[in-house]
Amino acid sequence: MSTAFRSCFVLIGFILAYITYLLLGALVFSAIERPVEETLKSDLNSLKAELLNLSCINATALETFLEKVLQANKYGVSVLENATVRTNWDLASSLFFANTMVTTVGYGHTTPLSDVGKAFAIVYALIGVPFTMLVLTACVQRFMHPLTYGPISMCQRRAGLQQRTASVVHFIVLLVLVVLCFFVVPALVFSTIEETWSFLDSFYFCFISLCTIGLGDFVPAEKPGQRLRALYKISVMGKISDFPISVMLVSFREYLLICTLEANKLKTYIQCCLKACEPFRIFDFSA
Repeated sequence: MSTAFRSCFVLIGFILAYITYLLLGALVFSAIERPVEETLKSDLNSLKAELLNLSCINATALETFLEKVLQANKYGVSVLENATVRTNWDLASSLFFANTMVTTVGYGHTTPLSDVGKAFAIVYALIGVPFTMLVLTACVQRFMHPLTYGPISMCQRRAGLQQRTASVVHFIVLLVLVVLCFFVVPALVFSTIEETWSFLDSFYFCFISLCTIGLGDFVPAEKPGQRLRALYKISVMGKISDFPISVMLVSFREYLLICTLEANKLKTYIQCCLKACEPFRIFDFSA
């Protein structure tokens, strides 16, 4: 078995194991949190019905109701008739939550309700975050040559460019492609699907997600009446990965490495010049 084939086989194994880990986490989160969410919804609806049946609403009942509503809304549960989704813990939503957790994006729009779910989230993240970094590193190493070294070598051979110039050209081209493919085009798609999002809102969401900041003020697939919501939710998972940023950093690292080598050559040249001028020094400033 050749080395290239073995590396591809290992990479595919890592990716399949990672997808399995996400699915396993989604199933566990859904099994733990969905019954708790249903209980919270039932209690909230009962309190709402009780409040509506009162002939005269007093201040204590109103404050209790508002407190319950705010607490439920913190966990993504709404008392409104036109609530955005029936549940936040179906398979697609749980898979989306698991992905935002292990990629450290963490929008915060959905959080575990139960103590068991919180404990499982800690253990799941302790394993999932390093596992994500491992898979990401393996992917970047596998695609480093076709996306970084290969194009730079081709620019040197076919265009006759110096290594530093070829690295600058490659970095600029890669930067433009990343901005177009992972910021501009997705922003256009999000601004079309999400009716309340402008292009700036969508571009802002892409930037916040790819930088793993995850403020949670914009979350896709949360509006009522969206078609194929589950498929849309899962497709967004690939958008919030760190892969494009990692490729950019690898390319930028190669450019910095070349600049460092050039700086070391310049430093060596200056030191040689100073050493050659040593016999002609008139004044001694070291004293």
